Amino acid sequence: MENKPWYLSRTIWGAAVALIGLVSPKVVEMLGGPAATDTIVVAAGLVAELVGLVMVVLGRAKATGPLTK
Repeated sequence: MENKPWYLSRTIWGAAVALIGLVSPKVVEMLGGPAATDTIVVAAGLVAELVGLVMVVLGRAKATGPLTK
């Protein structure tokens, strides 16, 4: 079994990317971004969520051991 640091985990990075995709449209909205960018930011957020979730699934599927601190 391979132990690796948590920051090298594809699963952890995928979850972080999905979280950024989820939060970014709300942040732009709170900051009062122009209406033209709203559609672009929402679309980019959805793509980031999808990519992140795929990374999470693939990371867990390829995992060979636990993470270390």
